[in-house]
Amino acid sequence: MIDPQMQANSWIRRLGKAQGLNLKTLKVTDSYQRAMEAALIAGATVLLEDAGNELDPGLDPVLTKAVYKEGGLLKINYGDRPLVYDESFRLFITTKLANPHYLPELCIKLTVINFTVTFAGLEEQLLVDVVVNEAPQVEEDRDRQVLAIASCRAELVRLENLIL
Repeated sequence: MIDPQMQANSWIRRLGKAQGLNLKTLKVTDSYQRAMEAALIAGATVLLEDAGNELDPGLDPVLTKAVYKEGGLLKINYGDRPLVYDESFRLFITTKLANPHYLPELCIKLTVINFTVTFAGLEEQLLVDVVVNEAPQVEEDRDRQVLAIASCRAELVRLENLIL
């Protein structure tokens, strides 16, 4: 996740608390291999922060999900040895770089999400915060209307596909 304003990090942390995930926060600058091994085995969710333009080649088996079955167990070769792999393992990687350049080989392995806030997006967020504090009922009504519009659009697409 491209995250110069650290919004993705806070979102993942809130998600971890709300869903009761076993979230481990690691930094690329630290030695994180042992913690990553433990997370792979335990099925934890890992937030790897401060990635640069290149990622550690040791992460390649995790990024490609090079998981295989041996003796009825799922295993992954991480580092110099095979580890038992828990399917509930999740990995989020964030970078503070505003415009990172990733090689195509890396982009194929990942889903890149840009969390960069534009001026209009920031204005919208601030407006929502003001409305929530001043008139929470108005914001609840707005949320209901947005959900209703999304539901109607989905229904419209379903009906168009049915007709066609």
